[in-house]
Amino acid sequence: MRNLSLITFLAVASQLTVQSCRNFPGITICVGLTPKSGPHLEVNETSFAVLHGNMSVLQATFFNRLTHLERLYFNTTNVWKIEKGALASLHKLKVLGLTGNKITSIEEGAFSNCSSLETLDLTGNDIEFVSNVNWKGLDNLSNLILRHNFISTISPSDFQHLEQLKLLDLSMNYFEHLNSSSFHVLKNLRILNLAKNLIETIESGTFNGLVNLEELHLESNHLTKTETGFLKETLPKVKQVYLGKNKFTCEGVRSEMNLTYSILC
Repeated sequence: MRNLSLITFLAVASQLTVQSCRNFPGITICVGLTPKSGPHLEVNETSFAVLHGNMSVLQATFFNRLTHLERLYFNTTNVWKIEKGALASLHKLKVLGLTGNKITSIEEGAFSNCSSLETLDLTGNDIEFVSNVNWKGLDNLSNLILRHNFISTISPSDFQHLEQLKLLDLSMNYFEHLNSSSFHVLKNLRILNLAKNLIETIESGTFNGLVNLEELHLESNHLTKTETGFLKETLPKVKQVYLGKNKFTCEGVRSEMNLTYSILC
């Protein structure tokens, strides 16, 4: 079980009572965990998930014994803070899911010794400014999911230490305008998802530096035909751009631009 969707969690939770844990094939899942009850896990545990707990702070000593963890999920557990060094003992951690919590910022040191982390999912938190999250320690992160937060603006400096990102999901946020060179440090990015925002304008050069981008999602925004000039800019490896549910017809854009990639609606 590599990824835990909400449906999967609900199905599992229906089999568990409040403040209880159960071992399933490949993972231990707990419901209603609190700092006082804590998890009683085998030292060799590789996957651990918590649903509907009250773990407001991930404490610095919480995971000290669990050095073999590769996948860790805290879904809808009211987490708002990760203490400095809280994950420091998890040298093998590859996937961290913190969805449906109350995180607004993450301080420097929270991701110390997390160089093995490949996927970080922060869907459904209260993040307003990406600059409030310190990514130091995530030098090998490939997938960053920031879906369904309160983000409305970004700058190139927001993604320091994330140069190895291949997927960035910023869908279901509050962007209205994209600034020039917002993503230029992400030279290894393959997929950029900006769907289901409020985007009306895209500055020239917004996607500068995305030399390896293959897939761009801008569907379900407020773009008009006059804001499609970015399609003429150099995106050397792009294969698909998704533009459905905006304020223009894709047929008109296709007929006027001689593009080397697909416009999908």
